[in-house]
Amino acid sequence: MLVITKGSKETVKKELKIAAKAKTDELKAIKKEYRKVQDRPRWVREKIKRLEELQRFYMVSKVLPVKVGNIIINYLAYEKFMKNIKGFPVRHVVGDAGLKVEYETPDKTKGSINFFDLNQHFSDFEHLPAAELEEKEALV
Repeated sequence: MLVITKGSKETVKKELKIAAKAKTDELKAIKKEYRKVQDRPRWVREKIKRLEELQRFYMVSKVLPVKVGNIIINYLAYEKFMKNIKGFPVRHVVGDAGLKVEYETPDKTKGSINFFDLNQHFSDFEHLPAAELEEKEALV
């Protein structure tokens, strides 16, 4: 299991709130500017859609970016998943594309989940916590 070894969850949450506010302000400004235009240009509609999608990446209740090696993953999603497979043999594989967690159920069914690298969204954050594997784990 991954454990946060450096940094604080609270400092990154503050940074997330600041980033979320910036995206919200940008979205409001664009909507206000084109509020009275009946048929917004295509690039404006696409930018609004992209900003609305980006807002989800900065929700404190849904995302906690944590650095694992040279990648950044959503630690909240990771913790939630690990609670579901508690007690199963687990193996972590850190690659360039993200973190892969492989597991095996008691009835010998194997499965895996990928936590993709979020560097493109959080690379400019200054106070990202770092996590490392708590102990060696292996599939039987």
